[in-house]
This record gives sequence, C-alpha cells and structure tokens, in this order.
Amino acid sequence: MTNTPSEYYSRNTWLNSKSIISETSNGLSSSYELVTLDGKQFDLSLKGIDPFIYSVHDGLIAYSTERGVQYFTDRKNPEIFIAKVDQSGSVEEIASFILDDFATLSTTLEIRGFSRDNSYFAFFINLNDGSKERYLKVMDIRDNTFFTIQFPNTDADLSIKPIRFFWIDENTLLMTTESSTSDETRISTWTYSIN
Repeated sequence: MTNTPSEYYSRNTWLNSKSIISETSNGLSSSYELVTLDGKQFDLSLKGIDPFIYSVHDGLIAYSTERGVQYFTDRKNPEIFIAKVDQSGSVEEIASFILDDFATLSTTLEIRGFSRDNSYFAFFINLNDGSKERYLKVMDIRDNTFFTIQFPNTDADLSIKPIRFFWIDENTLLMTTESSTSDETRISTWTYSIN
C-alpha cells in the first residue's frame, strides 16, 4: 500500500484469497481500494459521494451510497448495493434495495452479512420511529426477494432483541438474542434455517 501523507488506512478486510479491500481516510472523507498480494492497487468506483462498505465476502461487497446509514439519522430511504468486485477492482452491481423509512442498516465487517455461498445477505434493521425495535432481514440475492426474522414478545414485560448473528452454513443462521425485563437480562442462542 502506498504511504500518502495525511491519509491513513482505517479498515482492511479480505475480498478473497488474493486481495484485500482497504478504506483510506483523510479525516474528511473516505475511499476504498483493492490491494492484491503482488502489490497492485486499484481504486473502487462506488456510487455516492461518501459510500460506506458494510460487508465483504468472497468477491462480493454490500455498500450504501452514503456514510451514516449505519447510525441513527434523519436521512430517509438510502440505497444499498450488492456488487461483485474482480481482481482489477472493477465493480459490477448485481442487486440493490432501498431501506424503509426510519430504518438504519446495521452490520459490520466483523459480522459477515453474506452467507457462505453468497446466496443470501443478512442485516439488522433498527427502526428509528421511537419503538427501538430491531429485527433481522435476509435478502435472497439470486432473485432480489426479502424475508424478515422477528422475535415475538410472548410476555408484555419481556423484550427480545437480536444482537448478533453468524452464518453456520449456506442456509442456517446462528443468532444471539437478549431478553430483558425490569429485573434481569438474559442472553440466549437460536438457530434459524432458511429452507
């Protein structure tokens, strides 16, 4: 990677076994580049003024057109793109979707949103409508369809909220949930099969 004065690399993650995606920031804005093991660098041409990559896995990325969608924000209806990135840094959009009003997308590079075979993309939705509701949404990348995994509150005094998820295999999610009452908080683990 090139050492450029007043710029720093804030996040790096493997795109595949031969290259990484690196975020470069100058304190005002960020950009992304592909860095190969043989030292080549390619700028990624992403849509938006200040795009933000949420998830990277085996040649695919998920990103928004603007930074800040992952936080509580007044911005409505941001667009999220799923794209293929090749070894020359070329970005090919394969799917996109618009977030609902008052929703923010929550996933991190540490929580891989893509299933192991890249058929699905999962992400948390946090509602900013005052309800503090949070649920898991899953996109089938192959046909651009969605379904929601919600956790019903069986007790009026009990609030169940998903806090973390991992893909066990191509079709199964392992989810950690937090159940809170006025007296205690419990952590439990669930599996959810998509098929």
